[in-house]
Amino acid sequence: MEYSRYLNLAKASAIIRAHQKDESFVKDVESKILDTIREFKGAAFVQRGKNWIRILSRVVYLLTTMGIGSRTLGEEYVDIRYVNNNRNIGIRRRLLYVIACIIPLFATRLGNIAQYGKLLSQLNLILFYFFGRYYDIGKRLLGMEYVSSSGEVSKDNTNVGKYKYLGMALAAQLTFQGIVKVKDIVKERQKLVVDIDDNVNEKEHDSEKEETEESVEFKTETPCLLCLSSLENAAAAGCGHVFCWTCVLEWAQQSRSCPLCRAALKPQQLLLLR
Repeated sequence: MEYSRYLNLAKASAIIRAHQKDESFVKDVESKILDTIREFKGAAFVQRGKNWIRILSRVVYLLTTMGIGSRTLGEEYVDIRYVNNNRNIGIRRRLLYVIACIIPLFATRLGNIAQYGKLLSQLNLILFYFFGRYYDIGKRLLGMEYVSSSGEVSKDNTNVGKYKYLGMALAAQLTFQGIVKVKDIVKERQKLVVDIDDNVNEKEHDSEKEETEESVEFKTETPCLLCLSSLENAAAAGCGHVFCWTCVLEWAQQSRSCPLCRAALKPQQLLLLR
């Protein structure tokens, strides 16, 4: 049966009321299932399996309403029904929608995937507030839009009313959160670059230090030009030439000039290097 000839798109307010009503019924089903399981398995078992019970409650509610070809209680409450390409939704598409509804419940423990799913849900909600169609992603993906047979009808997507302001507010909030997230990412990257630079500078400093120590060690292994042996307690004369301390001290006591350059040499001017 084609609906577009007889019915108009449902108002956004009616779709939201239907969704809220369905959520309250899902909570009632969950409460009854919790009480039943608690009676047989105890409170500890219920606490451990709370997430699975929440999924089970939604599945039971959806399968016993739209899963058998009927409308949900919330849809009946506001007298709306969903169609696809102006035709009634078949059982297969209804079951696909049930699956689409429970997948996010499994994704809550998947880290980044859950975050991306939440972002997509917010973007979908913004579109709904602006255009009044497809309250959740599952209906958008399956092309399930609502028409109404009650007095609350609308044509040409003029059914959003003041909800567009909610869409603007939500879009502004999402944009602000995105800017903050980008700034945090930029700061983390800048910090990472600084840490890398510090590590590189520290390694270069250590390398220079090692080269200096090796250079000093090499110089200390240079032979004394007086005894022709390795330098022992190296000492520098005023002119800069280096000898063994004992050798240059004895030389200075006998001669007042450097044995290499004949510059003035005084014992009190000798500088012990090590």
